[in-house]
Amino acid sequence: MSKETILALLQDSRYDEALKVAQSEDGISADAILKEQWLLWQSQPNTVSADRAVTVLNRITDKAWVVKQCMSCIFDDYNIQEALVNTGVNATQPIVDKIINDILLKDQDTTSFRAALDDSSYTVTVPLSDLDCSWILSKMYLLQYSDRLRTFEEIWSATNVASIDTLPSDDDDNPLNSSTEMLTSSSIDTSEHQYDDNTNENGFGSGYRLFRDVNLVAQAIEFARLQNFTALDILFSRHGTELLPYRLHILSQIPETADPERYNTPSVQPASSACENLMESTWDVHPWREDIDVVEHPKLKEYLKNLKPSLEVYESNLENVLQSVSYPASAETISQWYIERARRIDEFTGLTSYALKLIQNGSMRQVPNLQDLEDNLEFLCKLLYGTGVTAETERLFRDLDLQAFESMDPYEVLELSLKGTGVDRIVMDLIVFGLPWLQLVENRRTRDADGDAHMSEANDFEEPVHYMLYRWLLNVADGHLDWCCEILESSKPTMEQEDRIIKEDLDLSRIALAILYTTEDGSQVELMGRIFECLPLFDLDNLEDPQEEENLEVDTLADIQTAHGFFAALQKSTEKTLSMLMDKLQVHLSSAEVLWRYQLNVPLRWYLQSAESYDEQKQLCLRLANQVVSNVEKNGNRYMQDDDWTALLVDMMDLQDQGNGVLGAMSEEEIFEIYWKALLRCGNFNLAKATLLPKYGSKPISIEKAQQLIVDASREYFDNSNSGNMYHGNMKLASDCLNVVPTTAAIKQEANLIEATHHLTTEFNVFYRPGIPIMPMQVRQSKNRLELISRLLSSNSGAYRKSARIIDLAKKLGLQDDKSTEIRVLNMLSAAALAEEDYETSYKLCKTTLAKVVEVESEIHNSKLIVEMKEITWSSCFQLGKLEVYQDKTKRLELLAMALILCPADRLSENLSAWRKLEARAEKEADNTSGASASPQQGGWNTVSNLLQTGLQGQRNLAQLLSNEAGNFMNTSDMSSPGNADRVRKRDLLKNTVSKWLF
Repeated sequence: MSKETILALLQDSRYDEALKVAQSEDGISADAILKEQWLLWQSQPNTVSADRAVTVLNRITDKAWVVKQCMSCIFDDYNIQEALVNTGVNATQPIVDKIINDILLKDQDTTSFRAALDDSSYTVTVPLSDLDCSWILSKMYLLQYSDRLRTFEEIWSATNVASIDTLPSDDDDNPLNSSTEMLTSSSIDTSEHQYDDNTNENGFGSGYRLFRDVNLVAQAIEFARLQNFTALDILFSRHGTELLPYRLHILSQIPETADPERYNTPSVQPASSACENLMESTWDVHPWREDIDVVEHPKLKEYLKNLKPSLEVYESNLENVLQSVSYPASAETISQWYIERARRIDEFTGLTSYALKLIQNGSMRQVPNLQDLEDNLEFLCKLLYGTGVTAETERLFRDLDLQAFESMDPYEVLELSLKGTGVDRIVMDLIVFGLPWLQLVENRRTRDADGDAHMSEANDFEEPVHYMLYRWLLNVADGHLDWCCEILESSKPTMEQEDRIIKEDLDLSRIALAILYTTEDGSQVELMGRIFECLPLFDLDNLEDPQEEENLEVDTLADIQTAHGFFAALQKSTEKTLSMLMDKLQVHLSSAEVLWRYQLNVPLRWYLQSAESYDEQKQLCLRLANQVVSNVEKNGNRYMQDDDWTALLVDMMDLQDQGNGVLGAMSEEEIFEIYWKALLRCGNFNLAKATLLPKYGSKPISIEKAQQLIVDASREYFDNSNSGNMYHGNMKLASDCLNVVPTTAAIKQEANLIEATHHLTTEFNVFYRPGIPIMPMQVRQSKNRLELISRLLSSNSGAYRKSARIIDLAKKLGLQDDKSTEIRVLNMLSAAALAEEDYETSYKLCKTTLAKVVEVESEIHNSKLIVEMKEITWSSCFQLGKLEVYQDKTKRLELLAMALILCPADRLSENLSAWRKLEARAEKEADNTSGASASPQQGGWNTVSNLLQTGLQGQRNLAQLLSNEAGNFMNTSDMSSPGNADRVRKRDLLKNTVSKWLF
């Protein structure tokens, strides 16, 4: 009954009563009651407190059972768990001490034994039983559990960790997975006892149960990967002895995306003397127990490994998987770790700023050999995060990392750092990026030279650092003169030396001259002037070390096309040479400003090239005049008033500057001539007349020259006119232009042509082609202007009646000096009258033409021209004379007689034949006419054969005779009178004679 009573009491938690009953009964020990009480508490952990747990376990005399419970039982309450572990340690202490004293010490005291263990030559050789080993291992584990419990509680309180896990088992790519399992499972022999689950799944006890047996290196790696830096720091602080040999590998497991300021990294101890090697600083380690227990001594642990091989896995697998680093390590090892990790951060994440933070942390921790990398990372961060954002910079920086940056030439870095700049930020970008980079390169070269004599020699062949800036300036000058201006203005000699971008006055002068004289865009006069104001003034009288003057020819500079070449040519130039060039530059800039006002721009290099070239200077002067004319034509007279024209003349004379200016090769007369031509071209005739004929002083150019210029200007207006109307547009200007100077023959001729063109185009509407009006220029360019008269007559019915007007028009077309002009025009008029069947007018014009031919025959000495005039004249007379529709046979016979006067000998038979036929018809008609009477006229019928044989004069006399007799015959009405009979006799004689000659 007593056992049932005891069980009932235990079920009701009446442990003391159950114990009293057990003590009163034989065969039931107190340990049994106490063990049962403890086991019942396992199912009701909330009823357990630290005091009760310690009290119960201490009363149990079976210490092996107590130690097992202390090692296997886990509670969520830290105090209970701590009491439980401490109870276990206390339970093993007497037994382990006795084993050590009786077996290991062998009459030695503890101090001597520890000293022996510390001796590297000492080896533990005393055999231990399995039971002895178990007790020693139990104490060793319980001491470990005690330390792990306190560590876990600190981590739990600091981070509120819900659970502690080892490395993830599903990451097959991680080489530590398999080893982590081995390390964890071998940390304690779990087969010897079962864990009592008295914990919540995510409670303190559950986490501690995993943590107390976990491999700390693996756990530290996991904390590093999870970025649980608080827990990682606690592990390093409390368990440094186990972790610090693997510290670098553990820290390397921190994700590269983690901010380096959140975790601790190694530092280096400053050297106390120059000869001392730099070493890693010791970590701040605070173990829970300052002195390790004897059972934890490495020698004893090594001895136990031999007795229990399973313990060897704990260390051997760790050494196989992770490579330890001596602690403390050399400064070079630590430096290499920083460098490698920074490069990984930049390469794998692109977080260059984090790589820089890591290196900066290392520098603050006295880690050596990081300066170059820190400089590179710092400047790379500036580039990536500080430069102007443009489409170009985004493209360039997209793939820019540390490796690519370090492979770049220093000049390429400078160029890249200024890619996103602009005129509003170029100076700031240079201050922030350019100059610091150049200083960095300079410092690096200095460090390299100090450390390596060969490097010092190599630096002598490298481009000076500040020349990289000069090279960049000269490269961008032609496209970004405004940038250069801002930079040079920030380099003025009036500024403090340290604030200047270009610090040397000589270099400043050379760069400015090279930029200005090689810039192709001459329109940026304002910027050029600002750059000129930045130039230094050299005190040539007080030079401390006067140098031998270089013989620098300006002509050689004029041939240089690039800014780099110009700058290189000035490298040996002294202050005197540079001052001379700057004086020239001032003159050139003044001239450029003058040209700029008239929207004419030339590169400054032109002034050097044309210094002695008359042709180029004259070409520039002409361009200036043409530009002014073009602007006036575009904008009208609003652009140039009389005062503006006067200012232009002053400016042009200033450019000539008594032979010393940019137009110095030209004379004042030539310049005025070009200016005056511009006035004429713009139609400012009043000012042109006033300037040509001033009230005071001499004439700027001769009147003869002015007259020629007037004619040229008028012709230009004439040729550019779209209409021939002399009262509008360019034709009016052409006419008005001729009134500026007194009239000459050439001017009169030009005026006549203008008037003739006006009549042709406006009065007679002469066309160039059907439907296409003739242009004034086509009139001037016409090779045969008589053709224009022909067009006029053919397109204007009845125009032939204005014969005098037409003849005058022909003369004004420029044919007034040609003796044959009037004859040709008269023939054209006669032909036009004939074409319109106005036979009487055509007859009169033929008579007038014949008289004109006879009149001018003696004046024309060109036999070919005489023959041509006779040809066209007799042909006109002949055509009208033989025309049947013309009823006046008397005039027709007269026309044929006139044709005989001028026709060539080979055409006489044709003319006489026509005359004979017409005379026969007229005679027949006369025979049928009665009542007509006329007084006879003597025709001088002397020997006809003699007349035919006396040449041209005889030919004329014969024609006259035929004409007179034909007229007399046709007017005779009484053929029976004696006079008529005589005329008939003479007529027959003429007919017989002519017939003999003809046939």
